[in-house]
Amino acid sequence: MFVQQQNLSFLNLPAKRLRRLFSSTVDEQVALQDYPAQMTSVYLVGLASNSGIQILLGFYLRDSRRSVFFAPPGGEVALDKAEAVFQEGLEFAESMGFILADADIHQYNQQQLDSFWRGLPICRRYVPPEPQPGQAPDKQIVNAQPAIEAQVEVRKEPPVVVVREGQIPPAVDLKERRKRCRESLGRFLASL
Repeated sequence: MFVQQQNLSFLNLPAKRLRRLFSSTVDEQVALQDYPAQMTSVYLVGLASNSGIQILLGFYLRDSRRSVFFAPPGGEVALDKAEAVFQEGLEFAESMGFILADADIHQYNQQQLDSFWRGLPICRRYVPPEPQPGQAPDKQIVNAQPAIEAQVEVRKEPPVVVVREGQIPPAVDLKERRKRCRESLGRFLASL
C-alpha cells in the first residue's frame, strides 16, 4: 500500500542514488486529492538509502505543474523486500490506467544519467508564474457586434534541438515529440 507524502514536492537528490526508474509511456487523465482532473505522467523510482531502498511513485500533474509523491508506509524498504514493493508500485500505477516502461538507466554513463535525471519534471521545483506588471485581471468586455471570422490555424514549429552522439535529449523534448507523434498519427488515422 502506498500513501501520499504531503511534505515532498520534488526530488532534489543526486542521480548516483538512482537504482531503478520506470516512467509512463503516455500521459493519462487523473484526479488526485486537492487537484482537478488533468493529464498526468507517472514515475516509479528506486533510490539507494542507508539501510535499504527507498521506493517512490511520483505523479507529475501537467496543468498544475506540480509533483505528488506516494511511498510505502515507513519509507525505506529492506533489500530483500524491495522487488515485491516495487512490483506493488507498478500495479498501483497500472490500476490507474498507466503503462510503465523501464527507463534502462543502466545503459547511461554518469554524465548522461545526471542530465536525464535533472530533466525529469519530478526533479524540478514548482515556481508559480509571476503576474505581469500593469496587467489587468482577465475580464472580457465586448461592445462590438459579433462578426464571423475564418479560423486560421497557426502552427508553431518546434525549435530544432541538436543532440550530439551519445547524448540523451532532455525528457521535456521527448514528451513534446511524443505529443506531436500522437497528433500526427491521429490525423493520419482520421483520414482513413
